[in-house]
Amino acid sequence: MVEVNLLPQNMRRRNEPNIWKFAAIGLPITGLLIMGVVTVVYSLQESELNRQVDDANSQIAALQPSKTEFDTLSRRRTELQAVTNTADQLLATKTSWSSDLARFVNQIPTVKDVALTSLTVGTATTAATPVGGATPFDGKAISKTFTLNGRARSTQALVRFLNAYERSPEFGITFNNATRDEQTQDYTFNAVVGLVAPAQPASATTTAAAGTPAAAPAAPATPPATGGSTDVR
Repeated sequence: MVEVNLLPQNMRRRNEPNIWKFAAIGLPITGLLIMGVVTVVYSLQESELNRQVDDANSQIAALQPSKTEFDTLSRRRTELQAVTNTADQLLATKTSWSSDLARFVNQIPTVKDVALTSLTVGTATTAATPVGGATPFDGKAISKTFTLNGRARSTQALVRFLNAYERSPEFGITFNNATRDEQTQDYTFNAVVGLVAPAQPASATTTAAAGTPAAAPAAPATPPATGGSTDVR
């Protein structure tokens, strides 16, 4: 059956689709769908990141014993290296006071009219700067010093005594002073004899320069002779 609208054109009701009505309904649905998709995507990404974090934490926990052992070995290595450096420094600067004192005594010249009243042994760092700013020990490298106090009957005897150390390749000497006693006409003198340091290998010198120099052993001191002078012959 066919229906015919016989009303005039201006009185007819238009039956056209309402686009805004569909838009008002469709837009919220589309927005909800987009928000749902974004939420699902972010949720999946968050789950994946949490899984990666859990895997990383598991690996860290598994490697923790190895890290602890590595830290312990590194600390032990540092301690052993410090001990080794100290040992190398001690070997490079080791010395024998008894043998060096014996070398000094054997070098004492047989000079009449000269007697030592005191002898003090020390390291090169304890040697005083000569009077007048002269080069100590004729520029020789010294490892130990022997500070002498003595008496001489004449200047010739004193000169012969000092020359014995000055001309020796194993010793150097720094003469400080001499005074004459007006009553006895003897000369009281003070001098410092230096023991020439032995040549060190290049490796030992390099090792000693890389670290802090070790302290030298305490120097023994010979007290002044009692009951008069000791004749050195």
